[in-house]
Amino acid sequence: MATTSTSAKQSRKNRASLASGPGGPWSGQAPRRVRQAYEGDANEQGWALWCRHLARRKLRPISKLFQGRQSPLVWALPPGVDAEQAERVIELLRRPRLADRRTAGLDNAALCWLSRADVAEPDAGFALECLAWCAALPSLAEYTGERAWWQLANRLVAIAAAESGREDPLVAQLLHGELPTMLACQLPELAACRALAAVSRRTLEESTRLLDDEAMVHGSRLDALRPLLACWTRWRVIDQELDASVWSDATPRRYARLVEHVLRLSRPDRTQLFSPPEAPPWNRRLVKTALRLVDSAKTRRIARLIASGGKGSRNPRRRVPSPSFDIESAGIAVLSCDWRRRSPRLAVNYSGPQLVMELSLGRECLWTGPAEIQVRIDGWPVVPRQGWEQVCWESDRDVDYLELELRLSEDISIQRHLALAREAGFLLLADAVLGVCPRKIEYRARLPLADGTTFRAERETREGTLAVRGRPRARVLPLALSEWRSGPSCGTLGAAGGPLELAQEAAGQCLFAPLFIDFDSRRLVRQATWRQLTVGEDRQVVSRDVAVGYRVQIGKSQWLVYRSLAEPGVRTVLGKNLMHEFLLGRFGSNGKVKTIVEIES
Repeated sequence: MATTSTSAKQSRKNRASLASGPGGPWSGQAPRRVRQAYEGDANEQGWALWCRHLARRKLRPISKLFQGRQSPLVWALPPGVDAEQAERVIELLRRPRLADRRTAGLDNAALCWLSRADVAEPDAGFALECLAWCAALPSLAEYTGERAWWQLANRLVAIAAAESGREDPLVAQLLHGELPTMLACQLPELAACRALAAVSRRTLEESTRLLDDEAMVHGSRLDALRPLLACWTRWRVIDQELDASVWSDATPRRYARLVEHVLRLSRPDRTQLFSPPEAPPWNRRLVKTALRLVDSAKTRRIARLIASGGKGSRNPRRRVPSPSFDIESAGIAVLSCDWRRRSPRLAVNYSGPQLVMELSLGRECLWTGPAEIQVRIDGWPVVPRQGWEQVCWESDRDVDYLELELRLSEDISIQRHLALAREAGFLLLADAVLGVCPRKIEYRARLPLADGTTFRAERETREGTLAVRGRPRARVLPLALSEWRSGPSCGTLGAAGGPLELAQEAAGQCLFAPLFIDFDSRRLVRQATWRQLTVGEDRQVVSRDVAVGYRVQIGKSQWLVYRSLAEPGVRTVLGKNLMHEFLLGRFGSNGKVKTIVEIES
C-alpha cells in the first residue's frame, strides 16, 4: 500500500511538471496554481495568476543586477549600430511605466517587433533589441496582453535556441550566449528557458571564432573588442544568478585576459587605439564592473597603473607588468617605454595587407592610420602577395623591437624594423627593400599625421620637427639622405600639408630607408648630425645594396645603426667587426658600442 501510494504521488508530480502552457512545458519552479489554471480552458485566470506571480516572485530583475542609471546594454555598442535608435528602444523597454501607461501602446509595439523579427537580419542591432525585450519581459506583463506577451517570450526562446554559424561571431555571442542566459535567469519557470543553458555553454566553446588562445580578437575585428567585453560582463553578472553556472573553469581566466587587452589598447583619454578622434571613451561603469568580476591580480595591477598614470612603475623593487606586448595570432603589437601617461607609445596593427600604426606621446598623437608603402621596380609598381608577417619580437628593459615582413610581386620583399629605445627615448623606423637582381628601386613611405600635428622642415638640413599644435614634440632624421640640402641626395623628406613622406631611389638589388625619431625634449634644442658610414668586407668597400651603416649624434649622445642587405658575412664598420643582420647600439664615453638590439642572420 505504501509503495503504491508513493508511486502515485510521483506520477502526479511528473504529470504536473510536464504540463504545458502557452510557453511549452513548465519546469518545477512554476507555481502549481498557474500550471493548473492553464490546464483547463480558463486561460484568463491562468494569465492573471501568471502576472501576479511575476510581480511577486523574489527573483531580482535584470535592471537590479547592475548599478547605475544607464542600461548596461549601451555600455559599448557594437559597430554599425545606430546609437540613438538603440538607446531609444532600450530606454523605452527599460522603463515601460514612464514610456507608455496604456496597455495598447506596448502591446502594439511588441506585435510590430514580432512581425519584423520574422524577416530581420541577425545583426548587432537586432541582437540588442532581443536583449532589451528579454530584460523587460517580467515587467511587460503589466502593459501587454496575454497573446503578445507569450508570443514575445516564445520568439525570444526560438531565437536563442537557433543554430548559430551564419551570424557574425559577435552577434552569435549576443544571441546564443548572453540571450539564453538572460532567459534562463528571467523565466526559470519555463522548461525551454532552463534548457538554454546548454546553448550558452556551446556558444562559449565556439568563442574561438572571435577570440584566439590569448583571448584577443583579430586585428581586423578590433572594433568588436569593447562590445565583446560588454557582452561577457553582462553575461557573467547574470550567470552568477543561476543555480548552475554555464561558464567553464577556464572561462574566467579568458575573461581576465580580455579585460587586460581592453585596458592595454586604450589611449590616456580612454578611447580605443586606432579609433577615430570622435570615438567615445570607455564606459566607466563597464570597466568598474569588469574589474569587480575579475579574479586576476595582474589585471587589477594593470588597471591601477593606468589609473595612477604609472605611479610606482619605475620602482625596481616592484613587480610591474610590461607595458609592451605582441600577439602574433591577432596581428597586434604595442611598443611602450613605460606606464607613465607621457611615455612614447607605438601601436601596430599588422593583421592585414595594410599596416596601421599609431604613435603618441601621452594625450598627444603624432600619427595614426594606414602607413602606406609604395615600391616601383624599373618604373613598374609591385603589389603585395599576402599580408604582413611577424619576423621577430624582442622586449627587455632597454628596447622593444618588432620586425615585420611583406612579400611583394617580382620576388621583392619589405622588412620593416621598429625599435623603440626605452631609456634613450627614440624610435628607429626603417624599411629594407630586398630584391634578387639589380634594378632601379623607387620607394615611398607615408605616415598619416594626426589632426593638429605638422612637420616643420629645416631650411639648411634635411631633418625636420613634428609639432603638435605648434609645440615641438619630436625630431625626425632621414639617415639615408645627406644631411645638408646643398649636397646631392637620393631622396626627400616632407609633408606638404599631408602625410609625412619619405622618398628614396637606388640602383641595385636592395634599398634601406631609415628614420630616426627622437622624443627626448632635452635633446630637441641640441645640435643633431648624422653620417652614412663606410662598410668594408675583406678590405674592400661594399656597395650600399650589400650593407649600410649610420652614425647619429644629438648633443653628446651617439648611436650606431647597421643593416646587412646581402648574404651574411664578416664586415667592418668604424673598426667594429659585425656578423649581424641588424644592429642598433649606443656609443659609450670610451668610444665602444653598447648593443641595444642585435639580430643575427
